[in-house]
Amino acid sequence: MNDFAPVLICTLNRHVHFKRCVESLAACTYAEKTDLFIGLDYPLKDTHWEGYEIIKAYLPKIRGFRTVNIVERDRNYGVFENWLNMQKYVFQRYDRVIISEDDNVFAKSFLVYVNGGLCKFEKDPLVLAVCGYKFPFDIPSSYPYNYFYSKSFSGWGFGIWRNKDTAHNWNENSIQEINRYLHNPWKAFRLNSFQYGLINGLMNIVKSGKITGDRMYCFSNLLNGTYSVFPTVSKVRNTGHDGTGVHCTKIDYKNNRFVCQPIDTEPHFNYLSHSEYENKIVKNALKKHIMSYTSLRIHHKIKLFIEYIIFVFKY
Repeated sequence: MNDFAPVLICTLNRHVHFKRCVESLAACTYAEKTDLFIGLDYPLKDTHWEGYEIIKAYLPKIRGFRTVNIVERDRNYGVFENWLNMQKYVFQRYDRVIISEDDNVFAKSFLVYVNGGLCKFEKDPLVLAVCGYKFPFDIPSSYPYNYFYSKSFSGWGFGIWRNKDTAHNWNENSIQEINRYLHNPWKAFRLNSFQYGLINGLMNIVKSGKITGDRMYCFSNLLNGTYSVFPTVSKVRNTGHDGTGVHCTKIDYKNNRFVCQPIDTEPHFNYLSHSEYENKIVKNALKKHIMSYTSLRIHHKIKLFIEYIIFVFKY
């Protein structure tokens, strides 16, 4: 492998998460060949300052990468604007990038897997992104490959190409496109079978006028007929469901399926030959897993139905 994508991490004040994320990335195979970019946002609240200062003092101590490139904001950009601005900045110099939130822990083979995927699927028009996180569901034993395709998307460590990325086109027209899609009940109520709470997330984008990346990339897959690539064994564990994140709900540690999720222990990864874009067995297993969380109780279904009816009439 000769082509190594840079890694972009945006952060603000979650110093424990950020250090753990960077240290696990530095332990990955090929970290020493990787350029690391960090977008440090500026505090918005008084409670941000302590963690922000700890991160700022830690940044010059980061080692293990080919280069470490830091952009410090002089005002608060917010999660989405900071990420989008940093992504554009990296794309001025590179034709691909690996993006991570600051609360991820990586398997040693994470960089091998994503860089390999970025090379393998570069010219495949049906692949939008290479995702390192695998949703916590069991892959059927009859499935013979070490990766799979899905309309879903996970932002917990993913690689994407500049010429395929749709984020630079996200604007008011994109929000209107979501709105039109949601006004078709048949399409709308199938959304949650592709990703956790997708219909709720897309409704929130329309209502707030603020775009969230995970939801938009998944929506791009559905709209454009593209796929994300996922490993059969997760290369990422997420630790953000502790009440510190912007979009993640707080989950009790004992019941937190994300922080307890096992990740790959192998230092390398080789893509097995695979030509089937959507395996029905894997697709149904993932759908069953997602629906088990999004449709767990009847009152949740009723609540969603009421919210949807209000949304249709109001927007």
